[in-house]
Amino acid sequence: MKRLSVKDCGALGDGLADDAPAFQRALDSGATTIRVPRGTYRIASTLRVRSGTTLVAAADARVFSCGETPKRRGDFLLTNAEDPHGCRDITLRGGIWDGNNPGRCNTKPSDLFDPDAWSGVVLNFDGVRNLRLENLTVANSVTYNIRLCRIDGFSFRHIRFQSDRIAFNQDGLHFAGCCRNGRVFDVQAISKGQTNDDLVALNADDSLVRLENRDLVCGPIENIVFTRLRAEDCHTIIRLLSVNSTIRNIRFRDVEAGCREFAVNADAARYCRTPLFRDEDHPGGVGYLDNIRFDGLRVHATRAEGPPLICIESNAAGFQIRGFARDRVRDARPDVPTLRVRHVREGTRILETEEAVDIQAPKDARARTRFPSRVLLEKGLFEVTSPYGYRTHPVTGEADSFHAGVDGALWDGRMLVETGICAWEHGTVLEAEDSDGHAGTFVTIRHAGGLVSRYCHLERGSLRVAPGAQVARGGLLGWMGQTGRATGAHLHFEMKKDGNPVDPVPFLKELA
Repeated sequence: MKRLSVKDCGALGDGLADDAPAFQRALDSGATTIRVPRGTYRIASTLRVRSGTTLVAAADARVFSCGETPKRRGDFLLTNAEDPHGCRDITLRGGIWDGNNPGRCNTKPSDLFDPDAWSGVVLNFDGVRNLRLENLTVANSVTYNIRLCRIDGFSFRHIRFQSDRIAFNQDGLHFAGCCRNGRVFDVQAISKGQTNDDLVALNADDSLVRLENRDLVCGPIENIVFTRLRAEDCHTIIRLLSVNSTIRNIRFRDVEAGCREFAVNADAARYCRTPLFRDEDHPGGVGYLDNIRFDGLRVHATRAEGPPLICIESNAAGFQIRGFARDRVRDARPDVPTLRVRHVREGTRILETEEAVDIQAPKDARARTRFPSRVLLEKGLFEVTSPYGYRTHPVTGEADSFHAGVDGALWDGRMLVETGICAWEHGTVLEAEDSDGHAGTFVTIRHAGGLVSRYCHLERGSLRVAPGAQVARGGLLGWMGQTGRATGAHLHFEMKKDGNPVDPVPFLKELA
């Protein structure tokens, strides 16, 4: 394995000489490992990395884009070389990769749609298989810090973004179409105000005539795990942009940040300067968000005026947020709702576990009976959606069917918030099983005073108790689900007094 330093090829690292030719000689030499020693390297033309190359920069090596060189479409600080057989096995490790946005020629063109305009991107990777980015900082971008398209099999670890100057469209990690099979660990915006757009953007669809997006494609984004995202004051933490292309099998773990606009934005770019569709042409909504999960989302707003922190205006299946917390002490707009859901199909599901869930309701949302945290739900509000007594059965259509309990969840028009199911009061578990009957997965608990409570349709395999166990008030029994005879995910809650069914609502009100 041949190793080579850029200084072996003539790089000076004095911040004055144009070191781009020396870098490119090293990159074209056939060496598999290229070292960039400590120094400041001025780069006046795009660096192009070939397949099978590992580029290792010292932690204090600064590689910056020359500010006196005019730029046009296809120029970057660094990108992968074009390969008719496809690029593969590229590693970039260490260093500070600086877009030098104060530079005289490093400005975003005024014509957003000029077909020859420079994109303003610092690092660009397109069509790479097995890409690794590790322990590096991207600084002072004009637009996107790192732009990615058609990459398959990647690992990004310990990535930092910083900029002394705030500019439009400063995305951190910007994923365009056909990105799949990757892991991202420890991404941080380390200067206040960064990133001044999305910390992580998953844009399966986008306007490809904008200068930032020239030469990208639309297409599915899938099978990616993100762990540990941090920002003090970014614009938006996560964007999920899907209109016609699917975003599927995405996991976010341990996200903690302050944001001026959105924590999670899935508005399908409705309000962008370059919208991708007209709502009147899509009465069923747009977007394909499939199996998106958050485990640990701790956020707060850093600007007093702004929208709800979570915006879901795209069709989704299996969209789950668990471990959500909104820091009301640091939140600059605590009275603004947490969640906005619009333009989605009936049955779109969002999971939420906030202490008090505030919702911006669709205009046709109906008022329902609500009970506060720890009354049946682990966190959030329990809303009665079908009361005790006679009704038309929602499955069989039978008129005057007696409903021996109440159904509920946290509904708001077209949106459902789910959470853990908790015991109404302390007692002894009589039954706890994954049944194939009408009740599905259920738990029955005996309480003092001849009372028995029953919890039905829980998620299969989620039970946390067994017959004979003692449970406390608010003790976790399992997760809300859709097992048994149910038209959607919800909790059916029953109360019996001396063996006879009774209306549960008075008992819930007494506890609330």
